[in-house]
Amino acid sequence: MAAFRITDGVHLGISHAVLLLYRYLTHVYFLGDLSLVQFINGYDLGRRRKQTDLRVLTVSGNGVGELQMLLASDPRVSRVDLMTVKPMQMHIMRMLSEASAERIEQLWAWAREQTRDYPILSEAFSAAGLEAYWQEECAKWQKEVDHGKVMPVGGSPWSLVPEPTYDAILLSHAQTVLYERDAKGLMACLKPGGLLALVMPIVFAPPTDQPVPSRFADTAMVRETKAKMRELARAHGYDLHAAVPQRVQWTRDEDDVFQVVSFMITRPMRSLLTGELLIYSLQANMPDSLRLSMLEAALVDVPPGMAAGRDVYQLMLAEKPVDS
Repeated sequence: MAAFRITDGVHLGISHAVLLLYRYLTHVYFLGDLSLVQFINGYDLGRRRKQTDLRVLTVSGNGVGELQMLLASDPRVSRVDLMTVKPMQMHIMRMLSEASAERIEQLWAWAREQTRDYPILSEAFSAAGLEAYWQEECAKWQKEVDHGKVMPVGGSPWSLVPEPTYDAILLSHAQTVLYERDAKGLMACLKPGGLLALVMPIVFAPPTDQPVPSRFADTAMVRETKAKMRELARAHGYDLHAAVPQRVQWTRDEDDVFQVVSFMITRPMRSLLTGELLIYSLQANMPDSLRLSMLEAALVDVPPGMAAGRDVYQLMLAEKPVDS
């Protein structure tokens, strides 16, 4: 399938459109980012840390947009710099930065055309308010960029010049393994007293005594539909792993904070599964038409009613010593 041109330098594929649809239908990224910001705000207030003219770096390994807008709306924050670690998120960031309202409207018309032979996905792309929501998100993003409060920056977080620039660095990472030397290496980019916040999905027990609630991703319905996706992929010569271990190698210092954070999501089951299955399928580099066929086939037996799920992640906070 041909990609849709947002601008001369920004093209989105149908997988981008499905991910944006999932974010609109479930608001799962916003709910997760809101719970993260609320916890960090409470932590800051409890420590009586610096509360004005804050400069923050966010490194997004999963989603981009919601967290930065939450931070930009905080009057204590003067600037939010943003990096991404996945090409798909970079494309979405550029869409937010460059897309006009007209091109967003045309994007969804294109997506509906691409999915007209897939009844479940086609119906989802007809959701009321989809176009207006992303037009508003682009307008808000572009306003903050124009005012200099949100600043997309290129490169890798591991290649940052080690100068004390930021009051806080928020790192959301979905890679298989993240080592302590990588994350804590960012401490050199923090001002004295600055805060490093690392967010990771929980797959195995974290280094904490807190009980871990069950996750929506671990429910029987999700496991069954992923198994169906694996069988469909295997039949076409592609391999999707049953589980990808995610580990954090982190020596627990006395003052580091480890917190299990969870939040409830109540949305249509098919909407929740659309994102879970799309992200799962991205393990394999396959044609868009096959990916859509697999999504449709995996969703066909899923009841269209509402579902209540819980997402859970692990938040780790480390402060840079004031005298460093």
